Amino acid sequence: MIRSIMACVLLGSFTCMTAADDSVNLKNLKKLAVSLGDAFMKGDHAFVIDHTYDNVVKVLGGRRKPFQP
Repeated sequence: MIRSIMACVLLGSFTCMTAADDSVNLKNLKKLAVSLGDAFMKGDHAFVIDHTYDNVVKVLGGRRKPFQP
C-alpha cells in the first residue's frame, strides 16, 4: 500500500515535467518509482538517498555514516 502511494506521489510530481508523447521517459520514471518504493520498504536507505534531490538530503540533515558498534 505504501509503495503504491509513494509511486503515485513520485509520478504525480514528475508527470508535469514529462512530455505527454514521451512514453520512454514515462516508462523509465515508473520503473524508478517502483524501485524507490521497493528499496524504501526493504530498508535500503542508501538507494533512496542516492536517488533523492541533493538539496532535500541537505535540508533533512545530510548523509550520515552507518552506525558501527
